[in-house]
Amino acid sequence: MDNLTDEEKKSLIIKIVVSVVLLIAMIIIGLVLTFGGSISNRLRGDVTGAEVDAKASATCDNLIQENYGTIELRGNMDIVLSMLPITLEFVDKETNTAYKKVLTLDEYDSTYEYYTFKIPVGTYDIKITKPGYLYVFYEDQSIVNSRTISFYISNLIPGDINGDGYINDEDLNDFDSYRNKTCSSLSGDEALICDAVDMNDDGVVNQEDYTLLEQNVGRVYAWYKNGSLYTGQYIIDQDDFELTYGQTMQLTYHKTDYFNQSYTSNWRSSNTRVATVENGVVTPVSVGTAEISFGNSEPVTVTVSEKGSIILEESDITMDGITEKQIKYSYSDDNTFNGAKPTFTSSNTSIITVDENGVIKSLKKGTAKVTVKAGFNTTATVNVTVNDVEAEDFTINEKSIVFNGYEKKQIDITPIPSNATIYKYSYEVVDDEYASVTTDGVVTSKKSGSTRVKVTLTQDEKEISRYVDIEINYVPTESISYEESISFNGSTTMNVDVTYYPANGLDREIVATSDDVYGDTNNKILSSISTSEGNVRVTSAYPGEATINLVIDREQGEDLTGTITANVSDVAVTRLSVPSSTFGTLSYFVTVTISPYPSNYTKNHYVGGYSIYSGESNSFAQATLSGSRLTVRRRAAQYSGSLTVCVRSEAGYTGCGTYSK
Repeated sequence: MDNLTDEEKKSLIIKIVVSVVLLIAMIIIGLVLTFGGSISNRLRGDVTGAEVDAKASATCDNLIQENYGTIELRGNMDIVLSMLPITLEFVDKETNTAYKKVLTLDEYDSTYEYYTFKIPVGTYDIKITKPGYLYVFYEDQSIVNSRTISFYISNLIPGDINGDGYINDEDLNDFDSYRNKTCSSLSGDEALICDAVDMNDDGVVNQEDYTLLEQNVGRVYAWYKNGSLYTGQYIIDQDDFELTYGQTMQLTYHKTDYFNQSYTSNWRSSNTRVATVENGVVTPVSVGTAEISFGNSEPVTVTVSEKGSIILEESDITMDGITEKQIKYSYSDDNTFNGAKPTFTSSNTSIITVDENGVIKSLKKGTAKVTVKAGFNTTATVNVTVNDVEAEDFTINEKSIVFNGYEKKQIDITPIPSNATIYKYSYEVVDDEYASVTTDGVVTSKKSGSTRVKVTLTQDEKEISRYVDIEINYVPTESISYEESISFNGSTTMNVDVTYYPANGLDREIVATSDDVYGDTNNKILSSISTSEGNVRVTSAYPGEATINLVIDREQGEDLTGTITANVSDVAVTRLSVPSSTFGTLSYFVTVTISPYPSNYTKNHYVGGYSIYSGESNSFAQATLSGSRLTVRRRAAQYSGSLTVCVRSEAGYTGCGTYSK
């Protein structure tokens, strides 16, 4: 320094002072940036995920009290506190910064009437969540300094078990993982979800909770803002429109910007008798109006109309005998039927039928109407009269019929003239050992060989007969199958179907017998066994087990045999019904049937006796009992009055009837 000139010393001192000043200024600026930025960050929330917790609240309140507002949870505090813990998520609309605050019971200050906490001022989207509950979403909430915003925790709706943001059938499926669990034995989110699933708050997850959850699935359907999950709105792209017969309309929709979750909604029609909708396609059903909506959309109105008329060439048709007639029609020029064919309906299908093309076929004498319908409900009517035509003769279209084993075949006859409606045919097998024939000419083969069927037309006093030759080839029945064990509930009847192999096996003369008896008595377990059309019909009588023997005598080879075990359960009489009656002037006795209940009681139970209770004069009549039939007889014509007769079963059940003159 001593070697420096005065000017150099002065310059050096100035540089040192400036450097110190600059250093101090830089330190001050750094401190301001550091602490000021931290405070700004804490208030503005620039750090994603920063928690507005008790420490932050205290720090910020002390530094800049006017930059905070207050949030409070309102409602019944017992309910509010029982719902804790819950999580609040805040998204700053200006910076898109996310905050999260978990509210616990430990933080609750009992000096306040409501649960309160502070948050920096700003505009937020706020979501309140709790595992197992549908979250509550509040949009564009402004937090202002020194002001309080209230939320209602009771808006949380239980049932969102899988946390997908809505309550639906998937939550019902997830319910089973909590069924029969005691919530107090769980911890963490699993305990919270269990508490939500325990919808009746009895501490255990059971079927009652599942039923309540099902109700919530149906109730939480139309989402709404400020009180449940806000998913926005569907908007149908089309305006109100009109349709007529044969037309359809494809509707489309779009969503608003507020859909936070994707969920499946449905198209709906307010009046499916007017119009239906499926996948957005509206189809008219009848004239009228209906509102079409999708999810929570505003509806659009469809108006269904039609006009025009059906013009018939003939409104009255006469047909002689069995013949056909075409209905000829056209549409008026102003019709809205879109060129579709009409439908045709007969009022009496035993007299006339009509096909889809409007061709009428007469069947017998009589009158009927054909309704021609176009569009939704535009109609015209054709009156049809059918006259009789008498048959003078007939021809058999097949004079020889060959049967390959067991078969049924119809004898085909054409009357002369062919449109005849009046004729009477009879059929007779010359040798019924080989075949049988029904009254309407259906022949069934029975045994190999040949025979003839005589066909006779009877008309007035005239008879004309012709023959059909029947040839039957033998096809052996190789085996049969049936239900080998049958059970009867008391006294009843059962059919046992028998299946024959091959299906056209000719050996079908089955014989069914049984000689089983009940215990040491002569009362048979089965009251009757019969066969018909190759099947077995069995009626039970007494409890026990019986064996039914089956035999088929084949034309060739050994007989086919089998057995059926029949088990009959005991059914006792539990009630007796005795009808009452009034004697007429000339009636000297009346017989009534006693009705034991149930009707399938087994025959080892019986009506054990009867008693006569006094009426006005019990000497005017007497009663006798035989089986289930009770006969009440007047002693003489001059007696009058009333008496009551009571019958009882061996088990002591009683029924009574009153008789008077």
